[in-house]
Amino acid sequence: MKKYAMLSIIALCCALTVASGLLETSDQTKASDESAVQSQGINANEGLGTEFAQVNLFQFAEENPLDPKVGVLTKKVGLGKNASINLTQIAPGHRFGAHCHRARDEINFIVKGEANMTIASQDHLVKAGDLIYIPPGTVHDFAAVGTENFELIVVFSPPFDGRDRIFV
Repeated sequence: MKKYAMLSIIALCCALTVASGLLETSDQTKASDESAVQSQGINANEGLGTEFAQVNLFQFAEENPLDPKVGVLTKKVGLGKNASINLTQIAPGHRFGAHCHRARDEINFIVKGEANMTIASQDHLVKAGDLIYIPPGTVHDFAAVGTENFELIVVFSPPFDGRDRIFV
């Protein structure tokens, strides 16, 4: 299952890279990565990638462990001209917080674990392997369930700049 999930992630990232410009190199990503508890603001005019990048998401998650007391961690994985990619981790029993984005499409690929997702006032159980598209203006939230951390890749187009996440 991990191989299938990784292949799906690679295919998604390749398609986005070709369609939206290239991601910054993984060295640039690590150098610019800031410690964050909830979410990082990203200046959309800085660090736009022009080179091929490859990031092992399992290693990235290990290098950026989630503090179970805090419960949520979002880290930038890549930033391109037309899209950005984050890895979000949520500890069991914690939730991200209901929010929407005014002007961004959001694509989520669940890498690990399970969560109750509330989207547009409807609840859904989501698990590793699920791909979710969230249009701009749609309120959504994740509450991790089970015994393992919930991990998802979050792709924004246009790139997430830290300003249009509105908690409700």
